[in-house]
Order: sequence, then structure tokens, then C-alpha cells
Amino acid sequence: MHRAVGWHMNARARRRLSGAALVASVALALSGCSGANTASSNRQSGTHIDSTGWSQQQKFSSLAEVPQDLACAGPDLCLAVFGSSVLIWKAGHWSKSSLEVPGLGNNLEFQRATCPTSTECFVVASGSNGSLRLARTVFLTYRNGVWSSPTMLTGSDYYGITCLTATDCIAVGWIPPPIPTSKSPALSGLPAIARYDGQSWTQEPQLPGTSERTGGLFEATCTGSDFCLATDGGGDALVIDGSSLKVTQPFPGDTDEDEVACANPDLCLALNAGGFEISVFDGSRWTVDSVDPNALTTIGCSPTTCYAGDSNGNLEWTLGGSWSKPTKIGSSAIAAISCPEISFCMAATSKGYYMTMTLPAPD
Repeated sequence: MHRAVGWHMNARARRRLSGAALVASVALALSGCSGANTASSNRQSGTHIDSTGWSQQQKFSSLAEVPQDLACAGPDLCLAVFGSSVLIWKAGHWSKSSLEVPGLGNNLEFQRATCPTSTECFVVASGSNGSLRLARTVFLTYRNGVWSSPTMLTGSDYYGITCLTATDCIAVGWIPPPIPTSKSPALSGLPAIARYDGQSWTQEPQLPGTSERTGGLFEATCTGSDFCLATDGGGDALVIDGSSLKVTQPFPGDTDEDEVACANPDLCLALNAGGFEISVFDGSRWTVDSVDPNALTTIGCSPTTCYAGDSNGNLEWTLGGSWSKPTKIGSSAIAAISCPEISFCMAATSKGYYMTMTLPAPD
């Protein structure tokens, strides 16, 4: 299967949330008037009840967009990525960034973000000068409260980004195939990997064993210098080992996984496009877990724990093995979650609300 550029992936994520909303609506209708009244009351008050350290939900801003990514360094720095803007969380408040790139202006489609330190975050965006055939990726760095000059790579479209440190990042994406002709075969393009060394972004040469039929990479997560996992255009999970790709044991069941998160090399999650299956990696093989009767909408991991959010605003977690019972943290589908620390998480909903979870630091 061929996934084109990053904004196609965003559309797939939006379809998953739209489908989740439909499931939630049906479930609410079947639950009777009492459930409907309770949900209506929650929406009007903008609150929820929990006993696990999650705050009451609050509105991001007047933005009507669904947040497609959250990236936190900790309780003092987070980025919320929307399609056309980025919000910055500092000192308990959100502010909007005004980002323009020479030659592209503010014509950017923000994709993903990562915050490896308490003072630095990286954002990957797609840029266009009006030519749909000319893929352009823009990398932006937020450092000590200031956006640095952007880096642009032409001819490729990067969607996923992850950093271990401020000087060790990778981005994964897609190099479009040549413009097809009536006689040319159907091509999917090449997988692309770019690396950041603290000074500049550089694109890796064509990866060994790949061709124009391989397709792109669309999500990545790293837990150490020796373990990075990515998903490709065919729904496979691949370990990035230096400049080569190695397919892990195949996903069971529905192989259309498009989101991946890892706590460590022995605990990773992959969520399929429909949200009805979640695959768990134990370091050697993938298995399918039945976690939630509702559609799952997003996943995320802290250094020890992985989380899954669903269409009804519930969150479940696992340390590997069994899963917790669902905990209600929001009044609509969970759209994104970031847990940089064991004691801090932030989640966002499909209605534009956010919540935080803060636990006492261990002794």
C-alpha cells in the first residue's frame, strides 16, 4: 500500500477520530437517557472526575482544529502541534507561535514534534510553494525560548521525528517517485531517513535493499542509540539499525499500523488505522491485545509505561502483560498523549481540550 505525503497521514488520523466519534455516538445512544444527560453535563461544565492525578480538562484556545501531536519535555515545556500552528506550554500557560519560513511564508503543514530536553524542542513540517510535486520538509528548532533559523530539505517529505538528545535526532519520511507516465509502472517512492547531529540535518543516502516500490516511513520512536522503531507504507514495523532497516516479526491481524510508541526495547505499542486493534511488542514478537471495546485513538509511552486512549475519553495503561481498567480523563476522544516522565503526562482531546497528570516524584 502506498501512503503519499505527510498530510495524507493527517487525514487518516482525522478519519480514525471521526470513526471513533461515530462509535461513541452510537454507544451513547444505546446507553439511554441517563448516560446522555451525564455526557451533556460533562460537556457543559468542561470537567471530569478521576482519582489518578489527572487535572480537569481545559481548552487550548479558540482554535477549532484537532491537536494532532503533543510533545513534552516535562511539566515546564510542551508543544501542541496543529495543522497550521504550534502552541507552546510554559509556566502553566499556552502561547501561539508565529512561524514563517523564507520562500514559504506561513504556508506550512505542521506534522510532529519532539522535546528531548527541558529547553529544546524540534518540529517537522511540510512546506509548499504551490507545486504539489515538489516535496519540501522544514525542520524548526525551539531553543531557550527562541525559534532558530529553519532547515529545509527539498525533494522529500518527512512525517515522523524523534530525539534521544538535543544532538541525536532522526526523522523518517518519503521520497516521492518520478511523475508517472502511461507506460511507467506504479511506484511507491523511497523510504527516507534524516539525522540531526546538533548542527544540521542531513538526509541519508538510499537505504540498502530499498527501491521505488518500497514506500515511505511514517512514524518513529527511539529508546536508545541502539533501538529505533518505525512503521512503513505497508504497515510493517522496522528496526532502524544505523543506515539499514530490518523488519521485525510481522504485525498479527490487521497490518495497517500507522502509530508506534515504545517505553523500552521490550515494550512497544502499534495502533492500526481503524483503532480497533493494538499490537504489543515484547522485544521479539508482536501480539494483538484486546484492550477496550471502544475505538482506540492514540498511544504513548513513558520510560516505563505505555498508554492507550479511546473514543470516549478513557485511558488505559500497561507495564507489559495485563492492562489497567479504563480511566475517564476527558469528555471526548483522546487525540494525543505525551509522557516524558514517569510522573508527568499531558493528553489532548478531539474537542480541543487538554489535561495533565502529575504524580509525586519518587524518593
